[in-house]
Amino acid sequence: MGDDKREMAPGVYQSIVRFNITSRWVGAEILREEDLQTRVSILRHFIFTAEHLMNMKNYSGLLQIVSGLHIHSVYRLTDTFGALTSRESYLWKELKEISDSSGNHRTLWNLMKKSSDTPCLPYLGMFLTSLTYLTESHPSKVNGGQINWTRRKLVAGVIRDVAAYQKRTLNFRSIPLIKDYILNAPVFDDDTHYRLSYYIQPRERKSIESERAQRPPELQHLEFVSPSTPTVVSRGLSRSDLGSNTTLDIRHAYDALVDRLCSGDIHFVSQILIAYHAFTTSEELLTVLFERIRNSGAAQNQEMQMKYIRILRLWIEDHWGSFSRDLHVLFPLLNSFYDEFRAGKEPVDNTVRDSLSELLDEVQTNVYSPPVNTSHPDHTSPPRPIIPRPSSHGGTVTLMDIDPLELARQITLVDQDLLSRVCPWECHRGLYTSLNQKEEAPNIAAIVEQQLTTTGWAQSEILREEELGSRKGKLKYLILVAARLSEMRNYSSCTSIVDALNSKPIRRLKKTFAGLSKSERRSLASLTLAMAEADYQKTRNSLDGSMPSVPRVQIYLEAISTVESLHDSFNFSGHSHSNRYDHKALQKTGQILLNMKRFQVQNYNWIPLPLIQTYLLQAPIADNLSML
Repeated sequence: MGDDKREMAPGVYQSIVRFNITSRWVGAEILREEDLQTRVSILRHFIFTAEHLMNMKNYSGLLQIVSGLHIHSVYRLTDTFGALTSRESYLWKELKEISDSSGNHRTLWNLMKKSSDTPCLPYLGMFLTSLTYLTESHPSKVNGGQINWTRRKLVAGVIRDVAAYQKRTLNFRSIPLIKDYILNAPVFDDDTHYRLSYYIQPRERKSIESERAQRPPELQHLEFVSPSTPTVVSRGLSRSDLGSNTTLDIRHAYDALVDRLCSGDIHFVSQILIAYHAFTTSEELLTVLFERIRNSGAAQNQEMQMKYIRILRLWIEDHWGSFSRDLHVLFPLLNSFYDEFRAGKEPVDNTVRDSLSELLDEVQTNVYSPPVNTSHPDHTSPPRPIIPRPSSHGGTVTLMDIDPLELARQITLVDQDLLSRVCPWECHRGLYTSLNQKEEAPNIAAIVEQQLTTTGWAQSEILREEELGSRKGKLKYLILVAARLSEMRNYSSCTSIVDALNSKPIRRLKKTFAGLSKSERRSLASLTLAMAEADYQKTRNSLDGSMPSVPRVQIYLEAISTVESLHDSFNFSGHSHSNRYDHKALQKTGQILLNMKRFQVQNYNWIPLPLIQTYLLQAPIADNLSML
């Protein structure tokens, strides 16, 4: 939907808002309860309510409750879910299976077909997804501007199905008291969900007395706001409010972190320098390092002062992308500190002063000539590119003009360039999913857009062909391209093409698929299995950092999101028994980012062909194509 969705599609918009609010309300009702038995009772109540909704064929309401119980801040409450009886646990599992979104909610579609003559409230999202598929795969105009009546008939069929369900009424009485309660149910934002969840069930179990001592006082008077407007805002609890009683003093947290940085563990330093944006700012980290130099004692304490300089050198040399992001702040700070040391205002050794001067020169050099990220450079001659054969289409390159191997190479060069641009701070939870993702995580947004474009392009190349033989040829061609991408370890575009070939608009072309040989069918099945979302962990573990690869960035984003969810992120040892900074979340996040960085600095030894890359950038999709 566009920005004018409230005016253009008010009914659909309100339905989506209602769905989201109900899901959040379900989570809020559980998270607001401190007593375990009360939470279990509420959980049980919602599970039985979902069962009743399923039996009365209100599948929209069923998904709203299941989604609310499946929010991570609720689903992580193992003590609560573990207290369910075996029957209740089995029922919960059954409800999740029915609500599974695979195949555009295939299970729900089957249930709805069985109840075609009875009142039913379907999940509107299934119809919206079907309409999206139809409008993307069928152009509005064909044959030089004629109206595509096939597309209109298909769209009308979906709308007719929705209208049929709208005419069926349920014979229930409206109870104003309950209806008013539902419409004004309390909801929380994501931040409050997680804060309450970690208070209710900390990662490290503590005594009841310890939990009571850290109990947020705001929990006694949560400010619930009626969701009468679609916007969900924070309800009285902010990160700083809830964290004030459960964290160490920030000063102590920085001291503990810098102590670990100076321990001599280079791997730990690398983990922190690539992930520190989740904990602090560049300016704060640099200021703490120089304060340590100031406070390290007399100028004779060269060894300790040089430890801080070495950390700074690693930051500049190995993580220039993170350092340069805030260069407008950091470079003046560096100059200011150097001027202090040079003027003798601070007791530093001459070696330290000289090292800092070298770092300033290095920063200036990097500004005008940024360091190139290369690892294990390939000094062998690149293979000779396969130039597209002369086209009979007025000099314009078409898909079948390009050799599948060379197309896979050029796709991979584009994908690898996009991956190399991703910065560590873009990968933290919330940035790449926010409404401002193109500003806050522009490179991740570009990769996701490229993946979706590749899927749409592959679909369109098949659907634009009216002649059966041409469709068969392109299907075979794209399977071969996907196989080549897999061999090149370009799992990003390989997955996008496999998704396109397995999408509903393509899979329904039975006559087209009938033209595949047994080996081609096996190849597609093998690629589908290898690129399956459930196989991400296996794919990530199989990647060899010594060889160029383009993994799907999502496997790293999901891993980081899991770490930030399971750990109380970077909350300065909020649930630790000791008075030390809990660095585990930062370390794990840093290691994930380092694993991704291995592939960001690798380069494929192939020659870019502007002719093919221009074709990829300008390839027609959906509305620019001819109709089947």
